[in-house]
Amino acid sequence: MIDYRTEVVGKNEDVLVVHLRGRMDSVTSDFLFDVFSSQVESDLNRVVIDCEELDYVSSSGLAALVRLHSRLRKAGGIVKLAAVNSSITDVLRVVHFEKLFGIYDTVDDAVLAF
Repeated sequence: MIDYRTEVVGKNEDVLVVHLRGRMDSVTSDFLFDVFSSQVESDLNRVVIDCEELDYVSSSGLAALVRLHSRLRKAGGIVKLAAVNSSITDVLRVVHFEKLFGIYDTVDDAVLAF
């Protein structure tokens, strides 16, 4: 199960922050991709995913992140990850996701990096 909430932040209110809690797996990843996609279609193509309360990411969750990255790039945007716990960071580094996504200690750091 996964819960999420979104907020729009930034100097020009042009950064979408998605706060995740729970598990990003085969059950939840398509749902989350749909959430992200609907926001991107509303011209919010700068996204920060707050992973502070994200407990687990499966290969399906990783695939959803790659799909989001691709969709945002086509729209001229970017996705950044923030507050990723150490076990998930290890997984992201094994699959070299630090090359696709900026990974930041805090949401504020990620927002300021835009």
